[in-house]
Amino acid sequence: MKRLNIQKEVNPHYKLSRIIRFGLVALVFVVVLEVWMVNRLATYGENIQELKKAQSMIILENQTLENSIAEESTLALIEEKAGYLGLDKIKHLDSIQPALIASVR
Repeated sequence: MKRLNIQKEVNPHYKLSRIIRFGLVALVFVVVLEVWMVNRLATYGENIQELKKAQSMIILENQTLENSIAEESTLALIEEKAGYLGLDKIKHLDSIQPALIASVR
């Protein structure tokens, strides 16, 4: 029995059209991917800008609070507030002598 060798002739235009179709599909995919990435980047950039603005506002508020704390905690102001409350400087210091306690042996 003879083997029949049947070879299909491959049309070179068919092969070329498959390559072109694959290239077009890949190109469309890359373009869509690029548009998606640019959109994500723009969105993240906007979010980062908002976060930086909030950060600068918080830093400014923190500095303001630190300044007001420093102003309120000056010794002169504390002394003045103590005077309003009736607390004065100690003029004469009285000390209590330790009691003589019998030691137990």
